[in-house]
Formats: sequence, C-alpha cells, structure tokens
Amino acid sequence: MARKNRAVSFKLHIAPLFSDTDVKHMSGMIDLSNYADVRDSADSILSRLRDEKNPMPPAETGGPWPDEWIALFARWVAEGKKP
Repeated sequence: MARKNRAVSFKLHIAPLFSDTDVKHMSGMIDLSNYADVRDSADSILSRLRDEKNPMPPAETGGPWPDEWIALFARWVAEGKKP
C-alpha cells in the first residue's frame, strides 16, 4: 500500500531551510523567518533559488541550496503555500 505524501508546510519544512545567515542577510528586504513575507515573495524567492548565474543564497553564505531543497520549496508553492 503506497503512502500519501504529507503536505509541505512553512513551519515544519520551509522555515528550517533558511539559515540564520540567510535571515540576517535579507533583513530589511524580506523577513525569511516570517510566513506571510515568504508566502508573498515565494515566486521571487523560487526564481532566485533556481537562478544558476546568481543563486540565492550565494556560495559565500552557504549556498546555493541543493536541488532537493529547491524542489521542496517549489512543491510548497505548488501546494498552496500552507503555514
């Protein structure tokens, strides 16, 4: 019997992907620790995560994210950006 995947949530799955450095770096532009801010900027964030020429976060701050993290973020967006 196949299991159904649980829905991706901000609190459980997405927020932990952002490091303290990410949150500090983006302070003043977007609060990556705040669900509403990330929800409202999700398409822009996803675009930056997928940008191979100028990825977010930059290598000097621990980036870019691995493909599975980007896929998880994209799935969260596709599923409706649940809290």
